[in-house]
Amino acid sequence: MENFKLDNTDIIIMDEGEGKGKIIVSDPWMGSFSTYWGAMNATMKEFICNIDKYYFTDKMLGSSSGREFSPKLTMRAVRRHIRMEMNYELPWYKYRESQKELRKRLRDIETHDSQESFVSLMYSLNDDVFNWEDNRNDEKDFQSALELLSIEPWHFIETEPTRTAIWLQNLHTKLKKQFESEMVSA
Repeated sequence: MENFKLDNTDIIIMDEGEGKGKIIVSDPWMGSFSTYWGAMNATMKEFICNIDKYYFTDKMLGSSSGREFSPKLTMRAVRRHIRMEMNYELPWYKYRESQKELRKRLRDIETHDSQESFVSLMYSLNDDVFNWEDNRNDEKDFQSALELLSIEPWHFIETEPTRTAIWLQNLHTKLKKQFESEMVSA
């Protein structure tokens, strides 16, 4: 068993032999994490140097997800879809006032921080976006175009790494660097 400190983080490495081992990480701001490997075919230090930071992070987080809903990336996907896939249904020169309303609604949706509220708001997108300053005869065409967005909005959902996942990825990089320098000097 080896205890050491890396910045403010306490780390315990337990090499149990026969390719088995455990790592315990405790940080005053990020919390405590631990994981066990039962079939490494190497020492703990060698194994940590050979795995990538994403595998390390997933194992340390356990059942917790290392990703979270990103309203900004999600709305970027929606806007990209409108621009690239719906340019026939919603050309820039048609429904100008309604498209302004649509952009305003999308900006409002972007302020919500949960997948559930995003899906709910996208389902109701069709309700009141049409602006009556546009040609009233175009309402049905515009509503049909919006239905394409609101049928399955969860396909637009994008995620990004959590703060904890990024921290663990950076910790893996530091551990790997330290262990590799120890192996070279030994």
